[in-house]
Amino acid sequence: MYGWIGAGAIALLAFSFTFSIPLFGLGRTIVVDASTVFAASVINLIIATLEKQNLLILLACVLCGLLLGAAGGLYYKHRAAESVRITFNRQYISLMEDYRIRVVFGSILAAVLVTMFFAKMRMAEVAPEKFWHGFYEAWTASLVFFAVLGLAGTVVSLYRPEKEAFDTKVRILCGGSVGSEVDYFAAMITKFGYYSESVTRIYTFKAWDSVRQAYEIEISQHTVNKSYFGGDASNSGGFRIKPDPFTPPLDPVGTLIEVRVGDRLIRSAEHIPVGGLDIDWPIELNRGGETPTLVRHKMLYGANTDHTFRPPRFTKILHTNLVSEIPGAIIDFSGRVYNKSTTDFLRPGLGDEMPITGTVEASKTCAITPPQKNCPPNEVAVTLNFQPPRW
Repeated sequence: MYGWIGAGAIALLAFSFTFSIPLFGLGRTIVVDASTVFAASVINLIIATLEKQNLLILLACVLCGLLLGAAGGLYYKHRAAESVRITFNRQYISLMEDYRIRVVFGSILAAVLVTMFFAKMRMAEVAPEKFWHGFYEAWTASLVFFAVLGLAGTVVSLYRPEKEAFDTKVRILCGGSVGSEVDYFAAMITKFGYYSESVTRIYTFKAWDSVRQAYEIEISQHTVNKSYFGGDASNSGGFRIKPDPFTPPLDPVGTLIEVRVGDRLIRSAEHIPVGGLDIDWPIELNRGGETPTLVRHKMLYGANTDHTFRPPRFTKILHTNLVSEIPGAIIDFSGRVYNKSTTDFLRPGLGDEMPITGTVEASKTCAITPPQKNCPPNEVAVTLNFQPPRW
């Protein structure tokens, strides 16, 4: 009886092994399935040692399992519906990466190794009424019972809602409801559900316009966006700017040099008219990844005028650096960091307003310190006011 049970188990495991390889590759498959196949093989080899006729059954079942698994895996990979493949793949990978599954398989493997010792002790006994004979029978029956039913129960109990698809998690939040209103909630949460891991703004002073009393400044803004939910998210980024008025007037006032989302060039070489510029572009965040964006523009900024930046979404850390490329110029600046919110998660000691003063010398970098942390959207503002240069 044990031979038939063991042969059936090894056939199923062999099927699982070869079925998984075409879908997930050998890396994920070998970690769990191969150790399980090895454990079941040891069990069956012990049984085959005691009952020689089971060896052929074992080999036949292994061969059938391998062939059927390979055929089934290839068929599933190329012919199964896309929605079915996505759901199954997500669940399988989630299980394979769960350390608790590996603990269960490890315990089974350890039990199998102990079983080898028990089998040797049983074969050393001559009289069947001795201790090891009865103990071995009870041990192997319990081991098979746990390996089949215990393992199945363990897998079922490892359900983790946080690993489900985002739409499924939203339905859980809505009490399991389905419908167009739930789809709408999911779409809105997805648009809201990403933040800026970091924002770095670099102000580079290119030239001084003594007629208009203004600096030509190139501003590069590097942003790393991440999803709150670790899943797909989509929203739009934007560039909105209103130039200072100058006398005599200047049109265009500057240039939007480039906008990059990841490796894609979204916009480039666009004039900034005297009336300003207001544009948007899509931002897509892939599951488990992050999306960097780069926005560079060059424009005239008036001296003795406040220029304010507010992070458009929650930003974990905001860096502000100033660099001068004007030979011989010493640029003094002042300003403030304003915090509208007073909630506890903001940086302690920031208060409502923190003054900023500093000097930028040619070919040197001046950083606004300390960097702003945990900035709610549009509630933290960094204002800078540049003085005319000293020579």
